[in-house]
Amino acid sequence: MPGCTAAHNDATGVGQAGRDARRRPGVDKTTTTSPRAATIARARRSGWSTLAALAILATAACGGGSSGAGGDGASDELRVAHPFPIAGLDLVGPLSGDRAVLTINQNLFDSLTRKDPVSGEIVPWLAESWETTDGTSWTFTLRDDVVFHDGTPLTATDVQATIMTLIERKTPLAPIFAGVTSVEAPDDTTVVINADRPLGTLPSNVSLLGIAPADQVGSDDFNQRPIGSGVFEFESFEGGAELVLAANEDHWNGPPAAERLVFEQIPEASNRVVALETGEIDLTWGIPVDQVARLESADGVTVETVPAYVNYEILANWNRPPLDNLKVRQALAHAIDVEPIVENVLGGLGAPSSGPLPTTVFGSVELDPFEHDPDLARRLLDEAGVSDLTIKVLVRDQEVEQQVALAMISDWAEIGVTVEPDFQELATWTENYVNQNFDLSLTGRPTLTGDADYTLGRLYLSESDRVPCANAELDEPIVRGGSETDPEARQAAYDEALSYLWDNVCGIYPIDGLEAFAWNDALAGFEPPPSTIPFFADVRIEE
Repeated sequence: MPGCTAAHNDATGVGQAGRDARRRPGVDKTTTTSPRAATIARARRSGWSTLAALAILATAACGGGSSGAGGDGASDELRVAHPFPIAGLDLVGPLSGDRAVLTINQNLFDSLTRKDPVSGEIVPWLAESWETTDGTSWTFTLRDDVVFHDGTPLTATDVQATIMTLIERKTPLAPIFAGVTSVEAPDDTTVVINADRPLGTLPSNVSLLGIAPADQVGSDDFNQRPIGSGVFEFESFEGGAELVLAANEDHWNGPPAAERLVFEQIPEASNRVVALETGEIDLTWGIPVDQVARLESADGVTVETVPAYVNYEILANWNRPPLDNLKVRQALAHAIDVEPIVENVLGGLGAPSSGPLPTTVFGSVELDPFEHDPDLARRLLDEAGVSDLTIKVLVRDQEVEQQVALAMISDWAEIGVTVEPDFQELATWTENYVNQNFDLSLTGRPTLTGDADYTLGRLYLSESDRVPCANAELDEPIVRGGSETDPEARQAAYDEALSYLWDNVCGIYPIDGLEAFAWNDALAGFEPPPSTIPFFADVRIEE
């Protein structure tokens, strides 16, 4: 299977201005501030309007346009508020699969391939081409002009070390390499990935992993000040406040369209909305419905809602009675009244699911829904001999997910089941989720590559040890779907796997997600991605 040969740009941009104007009381932070940063800081202190100030400040806007990577060089600062907390920077650590970490890392690092956000095709990035004869051994040919941010060349040895470190640590992202037995680096520009079975989706999967220096990847020092080869390079990180990335002027595909990319940490959605309205940030997403309506009526703000590769997943722990009883799991599914949650909690930013994966994802299926039927749910509990059931639902510290959980808790109470919310910050949630330390676990589940193999192959295989219902019967169609290269054969395999999940209620999958992005009208070059992981190289501020 030959790969593409033409380079494709899909970059990222940022700028450093005015952090002092919004510094939290009591925080002592030393940063290097350019003259333009001081100008921006003064403008923000004086309470400028978003559009007027950006028009004044965009004096060095780059003309990169569709060519990507900035053309004439970087200009200005792009400030982004991610809906999830930035809990770490380790691309091979326990949070490697977290959307905030992935967003940062795909702008800080380069991956072997990239997914074109418009066409959905896998295109060359670090790898100029790739090929396989039988799917069990893949050869990637690297560019020879890539250097890390410290000036050292990126070679096949770095790719080998990064992939093997991720696999050996068994992190949440490691299962994208399930089946991989070895990675070879026969020369500086050749990487050979070997597996014990055909891996039809490997070129897609490698798009999620940035490449780090072999002698540094995974070290404590590296995680404090990571070095990549991406369009932005690390400048500073203040946990709980902001992460600052600076333009990589020497990127092989050209510099980004902005001088700095600043990730502001603003946990509350309402505060992120205010920050956008006042010009403190330029872009945010993951916005609750009441805030969407507010932004749609705001001057100088664009709001766009896109179908996302995300759905709501409530895993049931089969290892904890009485959740090992199918009738109990069915009862919980029939208790949920999906339509009011979509309309009243999500404000229409979702749709009732027809299967375990969102319909935007390749491999998804349409199955008969679990109709809302409280009477049937009570009968199923009676037939299972279960009464006065009290369990907990594990939910991370994400506002919308917590609101959805509370609505479902109310529905479950209607059938006599008490479900207590267990809201946890991200690191603790991740540890408990990975160790299957929960009764129920609710999350917005992203299928980041837009392919069923990402979720099924990463989480639902027995060897991944991520979900309580994994077993050999389920393994067979998942492995087959990930091994095939023919789309029809892959779809047939995923039909089997997803029907098994649905019929056996491995989890409850009630809602497919829509994602609301909102940005300053002066922002140019931004297209909301269904993966919800933006790449910022072409994004800039214009007059």
